[in-house]
Amino acid sequence: MGMPPSAFLQFVKNDITKEKNNYAAVSIKTLIESGLNDEMKEGKSELAMAKPPICTGEEIYEKLIQSNSTKPNFDAKGALESVRSLLSPFAGISHGTCSLTLEFSAKEIREILKICEQEISLK
Repeated sequence: MGMPPSAFLQFVKNDITKEKNNYAAVSIKTLIESGLNDEMKEGKSELAMAKPPICTGEEIYEKLIQSNSTKPNFDAKGALESVRSLLSPFAGISHGTCSLTLEFSAKEIREILKICEQEISLK
């Protein structure tokens, strides 16, 4: 019998999947990956936050542009702004810095990333 899922995992499962676009999924995936070290990214060690999940707005813009490259006149800044209020209970987005601000279990990281990747590929 494990711990109940974190509020963040519930949010990813229930709210991110309802989004019409992939902006929140891209933002969350980018933030989580910013907290992983190279060994984790390469699958050589268990997933856990090696450092606080913080990155710059530019890093998220780059990922948003990559995953929305087929959309004409795509505005990465506008995309991030559009999900700011949705993400506000979980992520701080200000002054060019983005960070995840709540706790979730290391055991949930793989599932959160998997949901985000599905959302990114579908939208």
